[in-house]
Amino acid sequence: TTQYLALVLKQLTGKSTKEWIADSLTVEAKILLKHSSQSVQQISDALNFCDASAFGKFFKNRTGVTPFRFRQKNLIFY
Repeated sequence: TTQYLALVLKQLTGKSTKEWIADSLTVEAKILLKHSSQSVQQISDALNFCDASAFGKFFKNRTGVTPFRFRQKNLIFY
């Protein structure tokens, strides 16, 4: 069951299911921001956030910077 899976996950890793999902979303967002030309709105949509504002708040809460600022800091100049 989902409850059992959540219990085992918590016991093995110390993280809740919610934390695992948030970590996965954060990693995926970082990859998309760094390696794609999609807009923040498009990335927000791709990750199933209700709007770009909710995505921005989530991302800033998890990383300390806005998606736009993260993208600026991670631009690679050749």
